[in-house]
Amino acid sequence: MLLEYHAELRGIISFYLKFWSLDFLSKSKWKILNIAKLLIFPLGTVILLYCSIWHLFFEMSDYSDLIDVSFTIAFIAAGFQSNLVYWIINVYNKKKIMDIFRYFDFLINSDDSLFSDIRKKQYLKNLNQTVTIARMFLIPVTIVSVIIAMFDIYHSEFHMPLLFHFPGIPIDSILFYPINIIVQLVLYFTCSEFLVWSDTIIMICIMYCDAELRTIKNLVSLLEDEEIVQTKSGLLLRGIYEAHRDIDKQARILTESFWHVYFIKLITIMIYLCSIMFVFQSFDASLIVPFNASVVMITQIFILCYFGQIIWNSSEVASDALYMTKWYEMTTGDKKHLFMLMINFQNSIKIESFGFGVISIYTFVQILKASVSYVTILYTVFM
Repeated sequence: MLLEYHAELRGIISFYLKFWSLDFLSKSKWKILNIAKLLIFPLGTVILLYCSIWHLFFEMSDYSDLIDVSFTIAFIAAGFQSNLVYWIINVYNKKKIMDIFRYFDFLINSDDSLFSDIRKKQYLKNLNQTVTIARMFLIPVTIVSVIIAMFDIYHSEFHMPLLFHFPGIPIDSILFYPINIIVQLVLYFTCSEFLVWSDTIIMICIMYCDAELRTIKNLVSLLEDEEIVQTKSGLLLRGIYEAHRDIDKQARILTESFWHVYFIKLITIMIYLCSIMFVFQSFDASLIVPFNASVVMITQIFILCYFGQIIWNSSEVASDALYMTKWYEMTTGDKKHLFMLMINFQNSIKIESFGFGVISIYTFVQILKASVSYVTILYTVFM
C-alpha cells in the first residue's frame, strides 16, 4: 500500500509540473518552440488580467452590480497569483522540487535495517492521510469552480464566464459568443485548477517532510528503552543525526522555494475574501454561490496554514523527544553526542514568509480577522 500511495502522489506532482508548462508534449529541436510552451500559460494569465482590468475600469458603466465588481476583482487577483506562482514553482524551482521528491523516493525504497520498519510504518500513515486529503480538497473545490462558472454565465446573460467582453470584438460579430464563452472557460478553469493543484503540491511536500521528522521522533523514542540505550545508543544517535541533517537540508530548500508562494497566495486570498465578502449586504438566493466561493477561499487559507503548523509541530516534537531518553545510562561519548543533537534540534523546521512570520494556525486566524476588518472598513466607506 505504501508504494501505491507514493506512486499516486508522485503522479500528482508529475502531472502538475508537466501539464501547465506543456512538458507532456515532445521536446522540439527548436529552442524557441520549447520556450513558447513555457509562455502559453502565463500569456493566458496576462490576457485574463488585462481583460478583467479593462472590464473593471472601462466596461462597467457603474458599480452597482456588486457581484460583477467583486468577482472581477477576484479574477484579477487570481490572474496575478497564477502568473507569479507558475514562474516560482513550475519554472524556477521545478528542479528543486523534483530533487526533493527523488530524495523521498530513495528513502521509501531504502532497506536500511535501522530505519526501514519504522520509516515504512510512518510513511504509510502519512501518505494515506495525504492521498485522502488531496482527494477531499481537489474534488469538492473543482465542483465549486464549475458551479461558479455556471453562475457567472447565467449572471452575464449566458455569454461571459469571466464577466468581461474581449475588447475589439463587437457583439454582432459571429466570433463574439464562441470566443467569449470558449476562451473564457479555458482561462477560468486552467487558472482555478492551477491554483488548487499548487496548494496540493505544497501540502504533499510538507507531509513527506512531516513523515521523516516523525520517523526520527520514533527512533529517538527507542532510547527510552534501557536495554537499547546500553547496547545500541551509539548506532542510533549516529543514524538520528544523519537523518535529521538530511531532512533539515531538504526541508529548508523546500521552505526557501515556497516562502514567496505563501506570501503571494495569502495576500491574494485576502483580496479574494474582501472582494467576495463585500457583496453580503443582504442575504438572498443570489448569494449562495458567493458564499460557496468564500468557503473555498477560507479552505485554501486553512490548507496552507495548517500544514505549515504541522511541519513546525513535528520538528518540535522530535526535539522534545530527546529530553525523554535515558541519557544517564549512556557512555560519556554518547552523552556528548546527545548534547550536540539537542543543540541541532533547537533550530525548528518551519515555513516563514515575509509579512506573515511563521506560517501556522495563528496565521490563519489573523488573516480571517484582517479580512473581516477590511470588509467592515469598506462597508463604512462605500455604503
